[in-house]
Amino acid sequence: MSHMRKYTAYSLYLFTGFGKIRVINNETNRILAIAGISPDCDFSNQL
Repeated sequence: MSHMRKYTAYSLYLFTGFGKIRVINNETNRILAIAGISPDCDFSNQL
């Protein structure tokens, strides 16, 4: 049972972490779009 509880906590941690990363990427994309750069292919390659 402790293994499942640990796995659930870890998956929740990853989910919230990816949510924060997505927000940061959206902010970065907006800044780069204002600068006239299209970052879509670059970000997908880095991830």
